[in-house]
Amino acid sequence: MKYVRGFLIGLFVLGNISLLFSNNTAEYNKAMQYLDERGEVCFNFYIDSPSELQDLANIISIDKITSNEVFAYANEAEFNEFLKYNYYYEVKTPPGLLTEVQMSDYSDYLKNGAPPVWDQYPTYDAYIQIMEKFQTDYPDLCIVEQFGSSVNNRKLMVAKISDNVDQEEKEPKFFYQSTIHGDETAPWIMMLNLIEHLCKDYNSDARVKKLVDNIEIWINPLCNPDGTYQNDNSSVSGARRYNANNKDLNRDFPFVYLSEDENSRSQQIRPQTETQATMDLADDHTFTMSADFHGGTELVCYVWGMSGTNHADRDWWEYVGQEWAELAQDNSPSGYFTAQAGCINCYRWYEVQGERINYAGYNQSCRDLTVEVSTQKLLSESNLTTYWGYQKESIITYLEQVLYGVHGTVTDSTTGDPLGDVKVLVENHDRDNSQIYTDAFGGFYRPIQSGSHDFTFSLQGYESKTIENVSVTNKQTTILDVKLWDGTTVVDNSEVQVKPAVSIMPFGKGIKIHCKNVGKITQTGIYNLDGSLVQLVPVQKNVIWDGKNSKGYTISNGCYIVKLVTDKKVLTKSFVLSR
Repeated sequence: MKYVRGFLIGLFVLGNISLLFSNNTAEYNKAMQYLDERGEVCFNFYIDSPSELQDLANIISIDKITSNEVFAYANEAEFNEFLKYNYYYEVKTPPGLLTEVQMSDYSDYLKNGAPPVWDQYPTYDAYIQIMEKFQTDYPDLCIVEQFGSSVNNRKLMVAKISDNVDQEEKEPKFFYQSTIHGDETAPWIMMLNLIEHLCKDYNSDARVKKLVDNIEIWINPLCNPDGTYQNDNSSVSGARRYNANNKDLNRDFPFVYLSEDENSRSQQIRPQTETQATMDLADDHTFTMSADFHGGTELVCYVWGMSGTNHADRDWWEYVGQEWAELAQDNSPSGYFTAQAGCINCYRWYEVQGERINYAGYNQSCRDLTVEVSTQKLLSESNLTTYWGYQKESIITYLEQVLYGVHGTVTDSTTGDPLGDVKVLVENHDRDNSQIYTDAFGGFYRPIQSGSHDFTFSLQGYESKTIENVSVTNKQTTILDVKLWDGTTVVDNSEVQVKPAVSIMPFGKGIKIHCKNVGKITQTGIYNLDGSLVQLVPVQKNVIWDGKNSKGYTISNGCYIVKLVTDKKVLTKSFVLSR
């Protein structure tokens, strides 16, 4: 009965305790109706202490907390678990049903080429055509790809924007994703605004040109199309939070547990198809920074959300998060973006597992921010342009942050070749997987708060190197190029005494094999421990194996062997495949 204590006091004043139970019967019936019709129910309840949410946050989908009032969603199984806690609750009208919005097929833009005004929601077909038109109109700057499909086979679309868009360059990669909750629609249209702004104004806006020339920018405007187009492809009225399987996609990422053992984390067995597509996209491109957009309140959140442990870069997060909030406040009427003072640590708001922000921060070494852009989830179309004006400067300024901090290239001191997957650790600072790794070009990009820091660079087969007292200033870039030595000894400046070396590094879903001093390679293969062949790979001194067998199927994690046949000898090296 402790969960209803606060309500009993109020009901005693009314002198009608029976009202609580009769009202909850009515609320239960209403909940069952929504669950039957929509697959999810939206409700609120009250708590005496945030500690009460430690279990509940992993049972239901908490949306927000205002004082001691909790707003939440649940599917049928989740709601039945919630009922066991005996809270008094009230069922709310789903946000997707609160607003009737005008839709558009954007025919003037798509067929007649008229400049778009993003003041209406597009039908699903129009949205797909709009994304494709970005590439058609700006082929030198924009490539649009389908990176996955929803449960109901709607397309998950992403735009890549860069000055050399058909190439992978040595530059930081940045990712914006929106509307993982299908009824939080305002940021979806903001992302269409952003894509158009970056492409259309490239030649006329020096600030935009600098961003596009120096960053590989990826934007996924609509992550949960099944939730947004809940009823049909012609309207977003009735949009819901969950996907077509009645799952909250932002509670669907592998759980993260902070500990001294970096492998101490739980992996979800079967993430939703939309979740897996997002994880695969990030694995393939190694984003330095990102943010995902929501609606329901107005603030920014930074990691961690599942633990009260401070992130190594807490000071930097406070700096960029507060900057975002202040810029949003400066570009809007008084009172906008003031919830929780505009910026908060996720855990101090409420504890939760399975969020994208935790997974990206821990598993992908990415600096990810959660942004809530409007108290109204399904924002009326009349406010879409207005809210883009509120957020535009914050969105652009946060994007610029990826250009600052410590940037550099790590190369082999003997050959000058770039070294990928070098661990870049900030001494007496990094913890809980906050370290980063170099990309295939040997490049690294480390956002960090101003100050003096010691950086250590390490890679299997090479001697580690520490650079002390690296000076960092906010909104400036410190260049730090590093050469690593693999132990080769130079004799009388003319003869080099060497020994064959094969190094293996994780790369995407497979490995990168780097060979030195091995002579002429005639065959390279991946084998099981029993000696059976898994796959032959190209005969090169630097080669990437994608983790698949000769039939093209992805193989399971475990121990394997790289075998090189050369003109000098046969070399073998074992490795562990762990994705």
